[in-house]
Amino acid sequence: MTVTSFIDEIRAQSGYRGQIVHVEHLPSRPPSCREPARALHERLESALRAADLYPLYTHQAMAVDLVRSGENVAVVTGAASGKTLCYNVP
Repeated sequence: MTVTSFIDEIRAQSGYRGQIVHVEHLPSRPPSCREPARALHERLESALRAADLYPLYTHQAMAVDLVRSGENVAVVTGAASGKTLCYNVP
């Protein structure tokens, strides 16, 4: 089932009528990557590179920078966007 057909099916159900008020289709875009402000430990960076996970996505590098500076961080992104690295890398 596609997302569109799922939304159509929900909209057709009487219990959901009027609950979905806006659907927007966004085009895909290339990923945005960068390195953290301060270099990672060389073994960690090497392991990430070996797994093709470096440089980090921008939101991952930002999360690493914030955690390293003592900030609390909550990351909310789509599925399979790399949230786990936001918490495991620092």
